[in-house]
Order: sequence, then structure tokens, then C-alpha cells
Amino acid sequence: MNQKSVLSHIDSIDFTDTDELIESFNLKKTRCDCFVYKLSKDGTDLCFCGLPLHLHHESVRRAFTHKAENYPVEWNYERHTTADEPTDAFGELKFEDFKRNDPKYLRVDFRTPLDQMVKIIFEVWKMHRPKLIISITGGAKNFKINAGIKNALKRAVISAALSTDAWLVTGGTNEGIMKIIGEAFKESAIRLKNRRKLILLGIANWTTIKNNHLLTRKSTKPNMYSHDEEHFKNHPLKEFLDMQKGAYLDPNHTHFILVDNAHLNNYGGELKFQAELLDLITDPKSINVNEIPMVMLLYHQHVLGSGHFFSDIRGSESAKLQLFLKSLFFKSFAKNKKGIVNFKYKLNKNSSFFNNVMPLGGFFPDNETDK
Repeated sequence: MNQKSVLSHIDSIDFTDTDELIESFNLKKTRCDCFVYKLSKDGTDLCFCGLPLHLHHESVRRAFTHKAENYPVEWNYERHTTADEPTDAFGELKFEDFKRNDPKYLRVDFRTPLDQMVKIIFEVWKMHRPKLIISITGGAKNFKINAGIKNALKRAVISAALSTDAWLVTGGTNEGIMKIIGEAFKESAIRLKNRRKLILLGIANWTTIKNNHLLTRKSTKPNMYSHDEEHFKNHPLKEFLDMQKGAYLDPNHTHFILVDNAHLNNYGGELKFQAELLDLITDPKSINVNEIPMVMLLYHQHVLGSGHFFSDIRGSESAKLQLFLKSLFFKSFAKNKKGIVNFKYKLNKNSSFFNNVMPLGGFFPDNETDK
């Protein structure tokens, strides 16, 4: 089924039938389509994708055995992967040992048409259209932040989301800045039971999600997902996965888009997809609604432990939003003895999502702040 026919009969789809959903949107998962030798591990030759030859598709094994003269010597996921099998990870999750609403999730190939994802977000998941998108990223591994700054950041981000009816968007894992935003979301949900629920969307890299084998759909019931490392023993690819290069999903997110590029133990497969998807959602020409401004908060931690937040503000109302955020963050951080310094903002009406950022503020590690 081509993209045009999918969108033309969207109103006839029974969204309670997940099998029909998968068929209608033609959603796929990703696999390596070309074995290119990278290294040997315990006597087994591995492809750049991270898998041995015998775990590749039959056509890949045949092509490698009978190499043509122009057979590739370098591997790239954009050129050497394919998506010819239906996705097998979608539906709702239950987090072991966590009591909360079941988040929705979906594994998709990185080439999935973005307008299809927009349809799923608004038509299938029924996410409300935001008046603002706040994207928070950075500080996943070896993340350090003092308690005062962390609590101030929670207050500022949640206050911004509540007062503007915003979506919060992160990398979706239970580490660093993403975990902090998840905690803030949970705390606000407890306080605001009767108010409209906030959206916390995680866009994560499928191959580096720990225990992602638990996400494979087994029935129409929600899948049970766990942070317990004991489950890793049952992962079908355990001998090829590096547990140091992975992270668990955060239990406080409401939705997950899991972007698959078939490259094991490698971060970043979701970044381009996330940037282009958010650009499409915020573009008034693409979804025929009023412009949705977007704020990107990027946390960068320095080698010595200090860190800075950077911001990128987009949209025709950037000037008003700039003043609002400046006031909000200043009030939140001013309550701490170890306060934020150096407030600066960048007014970008047409900037690229990941470019042209300037410092929003910075803080120093405890031992420096007390001097």
C-alpha cells in the first residue's frame, strides 16, 4: 500500500485493531542488508552493524559468499539497511514495579515517512496539538548536577509546560537530564490529578535500549518492561550487545517513538528523525494549523564538572517567548544559593533545530560555587 492510499483512507481505519494499524501505515523495522566485515569477537566475524554473518538474511549471506567486484568495503546504515519486515514492537507498556498509566510505544524504521508519524501521533495516539514544544537533551552518561539546580530545573520546565500547554520531548531514557524531566513529570502528575495530562514524548534509539527484547509484541495486552538486568540473559542478541552502551526507558514518559537503524551499540540513530519530525509538527504549512513555537534546551557538561544550558527559540513569537522563559528560569534558579549565572538567549526565527544555540545559563560545581 503506497503512502497516498494510506492517507486517503485514514478515516476508515479501526484504530482499536492494531494489526490493521500496522498494515495501513506499512510500518517496518530495520535490518542490515550488506555484511561488511569489521572485526572478530571470540572467533566470530562481525559486520559493522554488530551482527555475525549467520544472523543476516539469506540474501545477504549469499551476496557475501559470491561477492561482486564492486562489493562494499565500508558500511553506512543509510545505504546498507532495508526495511522489509513489519514492525514487531508497538502497543502499550507496563513498567515492572512502577504504578502509572501505560505509555504507548512504537518501533519504526528511520525512513518512516514523517507525515505518517504525524497521523499516528494525532489520529491514533490522540495527542493534543501543543501550543509549544520544549525539547530537552544532553547529559545522559556520567551526568552530575547538584540537588538545588536539579529541583530548580524541574520547577522551570514543568511551569513552562503547564502555563503554555506544551509538549515535553526528550531522548526517553532513564538517565541524566531525561530522568530528571521524567521525575518532574511524575511529581507534577501527582499534584495535578484533575488537570489535563501533560505529554512527555521520548524519541529514542531502538538498538541501544536495554532489554528491548521485552518490547516485542506478544499479545494484545500491554507488554511488561523491566529495568532488571536479569532479563538481559534472555536477550537473543546478548553476546553481541554492549551493556555499557545502552539505557533503560524512563517509566514516566507517556509516549515513545523508538527509531530503528539496525546499528547495534551505536548512539544517535534517532537524532535526524527527531529533528525532522518536530520541524514538521511545528511547521504551520505542513499540518494546516497555527504556528507552534519550539524551544530546545541543551545541557552541556564540561570535563571539570560545571555545566551550561543552551537554548534555541524558534517561531514568530520568539521575542515574547524569550522574555517569558527568561523570567521563568530566573525565578526558579534564583531560589538556590548555588544560582544560575550568565543568562543569555538566542532569538532564531528560522534556525536549524540543532544549530545556532547560545548559553541560557550556567552553573558551577559545588566546590567552586561555595568559594
